[in-house]
This record gives sequence, structure tokens and C-alpha cells, in this order.
Amino acid sequence: MKKLSLILLMAILAPTLRAQDVLWYDTPAETWLQALPLGNSHMGAMVFGGTAHEEIQLNDETFWSGGPHDNNSPRSLGRLQEVRDLIFAGREEEAAQIVGEDFIVGPHGMKYLTLGSLMLDFEGVGETQDFYRDLDLRNATAGVSFISGGVKYTRKAFASLADDVIVVRLEADRKGALSFRLSHSCPLPSKAEYDGAALTAHIDPVDHEGIEGKVFAELKAEVKTDGKVSSDAEGVHVSGASYATVFISSATNYVNYHDISGDPSAMISNALAAAEKKSFKKLMKRHVKVYAPQYERVRLELASGENSRLRTDERLDAFYGSDDMGMVSLLFNYGRYLLISSSQPG
Repeated sequence: MKKLSLILLMAILAPTLRAQDVLWYDTPAETWLQALPLGNSHMGAMVFGGTAHEEIQLNDETFWSGGPHDNNSPRSLGRLQEVRDLIFAGREEEAAQIVGEDFIVGPHGMKYLTLGSLMLDFEGVGETQDFYRDLDLRNATAGVSFISGGVKYTRKAFASLADDVIVVRLEADRKGALSFRLSHSCPLPSKAEYDGAALTAHIDPVDHEGIEGKVFAELKAEVKTDGKVSSDAEGVHVSGASYATVFISSATNYVNYHDISGDPSAMISNALAAAEKKSFKKLMKRHVKVYAPQYERVRLELASGENSRLRTDERLDAFYGSDDMGMVSLLFNYGRYLLISSSQPG
């Protein structure tokens, strides 16, 4: 009887808990802003959740334009006292003019760069039904599921805080129904190579504001699957699979603000080798073990109205003037999720 009561209680609470910890949608993202973010402070990903075509846009925290340089103005120190005197004399506009001319002379800052996107193009996926994608803030995972041709396809992705890789798990509930091509696309000058089950991309440095680009990035994705794997100039091909796990790692030659002698290939190889020794289930468990204690340190639960049953974009549109205070909880939790995912020690 107690067990039955507990099940009934969980059934009642489930919509409320989901409404305050899950962002969900019934269509794929069409723009970057609609994609769902993942991150482990080192790497970031935007997951679009497509059906026949999936895009996962990637970033690395150390990939910036330019290179080591000093943007302090050589003229500012000589005019510092003059600026102070003008300010104390109430002549702020004159002081501001000197600051603009001799203190802020540029370069004004480097650009944060993209690693490009991993593209997954699926065979045999046509019209779909029961489409669902979400971002589960409780375990920091992005999921996609849908049915096409009588086959249920599911994907689960996370940026591991424990193993410093991004992991994407793809599954089909019919044996051999999963076939896709994995490739790389980037708006920056880059080169991608496909060898066996591995995709390797090199993204070139970028000049900015007169500063020569000296920071380059490397990205590698490796596939483990029960299907057949091959590669050609167009990408890595997986066919006849029931599941596939894609392991993604990136690095640059950045060491610190004045040292760009790093070996990204070695860093990537070490991260992938360690991660690929573990099963998807174990990787997921290790990730949540690090993430969950940070997320669960705080709990804010507010009453959710009828709008809490809407998909997240509709719910947000309908929030003004509603009684859906659970939306406040969801946004509060989403903000904490983004901080945890974007900023970690080291």
C-alpha cells in the first residue's frame, strides 16, 4: 500500500518537477538561439536536435583571435596626473577627451571564435512523429527522440564535467536501422580529415585589429558503434547500427596569456583515450556525480499554473500576467545551469 501511494505521489508531482527543471520543445531548432546549450567550462556545444540532419556547434574556451600582445597605451601614464587634475577641477569632458585619445588607443580586445559544427546526416529518416527534444537541468543532458518509418530514434548528449569530453549517444530501437554520415563545417579557414572512425579538424588562427593570429584549434570526434564504419573525403560513415557513441574533444596551442606552445593533438588524444575506455553508462554516471551536487545545492519551487504544461517557448510567451510562477523557478534553475556549465575551477 505504501509503495502504491508513493507511485501515485510521484505521478502527481512529476509534471511540476519537470516544469521547473526541463526545457522542452516539439520541433527541432531552426536558429542558433533555439538550440540547446551544453558545457563543461572547457568546451561548449549548441545542439539543434534535427531529425534527418543534426548540427552540433562547438566552442573551446581558449580559442580566440590574435595572439600574445600588450594593449596598454604607452601614452597613458604620462597624462594620468593631467586627467586627475581636470576631474578634480570639474572639467570632466576635457578629461574624457584625453582618456579617449591617449588611454584607449586599441587594440580593444580579441574575438571569441567557433570550432565550427559537427554535422550528422541520417539515412532512412523521412517524415517523423512524436518528436521531442529537451534540456534536462537535473543532469545537464540534451535529448532528442522521434519515430520515423516505424523506428524510434533517440539521442542523448552531455559535456562531461568528469572526463572533459562531449559525448553523444545515438540509438535506434530496430537492429541495424541507424545509418549516418559525420562531417565538419566551419565558417573560419579550416581543414577536416576523415580516417576510419575519426574526424579531425584543424581551424586556423585569425588576425584581429592588427594583431596577428597565432592561436589555432584542433577538434576530434571518434565513433564507437556496433555497425559498420568507413570514411572518405565526405566524412565518417556509420551503417547498419543499433547504437553509436560519438566522443568529442578539442584543444588549442594556448597555455597562458604569453605562452602559445601547447600541443593540442596530445591533449585531445589523452582525453579521448581515457574517455573511450568507459561505457556510455559509466561516463554519464561520472558526469552527473560531479554536476548534481552543484545543481542540487539550491532548490526553489514555486506554484505552477496550467501554462506549465506548455512547451517552453509557448510557456514563456504566455508568462506575462499568468499564475505560472514555476516559470520563474525554471529560469532561476536555467541560470544556475548555465553558470555551472560555463565556469568551473581551473
